[in-house]
Amino acid sequence: MALYDPKRTWAPRGACRWADPETFYAPGWGQLDRTPPPSAQARWDRAKLVCARCPVLEECRRDTLGEEYGVWGGLDEHQRYLERKRMTERKLWRKWPEELRLEWGKHLAQLYSHGLTTAEIRKRTGLQEPVVIALIKEWEASKAAPKEPAPKAKVRVLPPVEFPEAPGQRHGWARNGRRIHDGWYAGHTSDGAWVRMQIFTGRGNAYKFFQPADVRFYNPQRRYIVPYFGRPDAADVQEDAHAA
Repeated sequence: MALYDPKRTWAPRGACRWADPETFYAPGWGQLDRTPPPSAQARWDRAKLVCARCPVLEECRRDTLGEEYGVWGGLDEHQRYLERKRMTERKLWRKWPEELRLEWGKHLAQLYSHGLTTAEIRKRTGLQEPVVIALIKEWEASKAAPKEPAPKAKVRVLPPVEFPEAPGQRHGWARNGRRIHDGWYAGHTSDGAWVRMQIFTGRGNAYKFFQPADVRFYNPQRRYIVPYFGRPDAADVQEDAHAA
């Protein structure tokens, strides 16, 4: 979501485009910090009726907080003055999410680097100088701060599945992850680091290598060496090939 629309591309859809522009201003009144007289307030209240039916009311209110005079986004000039004052004096920006504050700080720093004055930035964003400076400082500090590595997720290690005590109908039990298979012995690698078993996987019988700790023979067979093809690691390739 954009922070604001500096070009106000929403303006052509505003309900005020059909109204007399003078409706939104109270001539002769420009004391923003004082409560407006009834005549000015009555004029602004009539203008707010136009704003109330506007399809871009929210966008207008977001992007015109810095406007000094007239009614914009359903707020008159005195109301916008009070909003800017509250934002600065009560430091309401501190309650924004950190990501939003940093995004604002980066953008405000770019505006300064492009030569915009404090007054121009306030009119564009509605943020007064103390807020602008604070947000820029926080963003600059975040760039200098070392990035803490994300905490590693704790991996729960489950104990190995126990082999059945009773014998099966083939040569031995093979532990395949969290499942135990009854399998046929199909040989060792020459270094004894892997045992080849034929097991049923649900798609039919398949040959698979297991580490010795994951095999328990209840019907031991004569040991023989199998070729290296299909072995899980690449060690002992030449020796296995000769032994085959």
